[in-house]
Amino acid sequence: FLMDTENMLENKDTEIRHFFDEKTDNWYFSIVDVISIITKSSDPRNYWKVFKNRLKKGQNQLVTQCNQLKMIANDGKSYLTDTGNEETILEIIKLISPEYIPQFKLYFNNLNHDVGPKVIYTNDPSDLSDCNKNESYPQEYGKLLIDGYQTNDQIIIKAMIGGISAQDISLFTNGKILTIKGERTKTFNLLNQKYIYEEIYWGNFFRSIVLPSEIETKKIITNCNNQILTIKLKKIKKVFV
Repeated sequence: FLMDTENMLENKDTEIRHFFDEKTDNWYFSIVDVISIITKSSDPRNYWKVFKNRLKKGQNQLVTQCNQLKMIANDGKSYLTDTGNEETILEIIKLISPEYIPQFKLYFNNLNHDVGPKVIYTNDPSDLSDCNKNESYPQEYGKLLIDGYQTNDQIIIKAMIGGISAQDISLFTNGKILTIKGERTKTFNLLNQKYIYEEIYWGNFFRSIVLPSEIETKKIITNCNNQILTIKLKKIKKVFV
């Protein structure tokens, strides 16, 4: 039991499929994957199907809290999958195997506080160079492509970081400029072989962005989902006297 729990925590990205909904700021988890862990059933899908039918008779409210989202299955294809947020998953576990609740609470806590980019507050010009005005990047850096938009209260930056963990990225800011730095390292080595195509950039990357509004540097929120890094920057509300 303890070994299974440790394995679950160490391999949460593959053991339990999950999706972060930016609109609700909630994680949603595959119920079948959770059922597989807490019951060790050889057919967790059927287990959940039977259990859900029982719930409809006595715990219908819990069933209505479940949502169907497309998630990738073992065959590499996406299928509609029953999911639940943290609260719903814990309620289901409580009804099936309540002894797992402490371990799943720890799992959720680790996921909600997963190691993200390092945020560094600085006024060092070398960390905050304005690449929008000077397109000549340092030779040792490649350019990181981004999308950026803003609302009344926030500036949102999205960057495709495939091949790198969010914890290996650093964010530098002085409240007016945001710089994203990281390194994409090859995890494979082709010895005595020739490339047919060599288009993916491997190495250090860099992007500096002049922000349209000054931000609160201590209220930067980051999230990485499906290899897309989302950075939410809270605008400073200026009070005019």
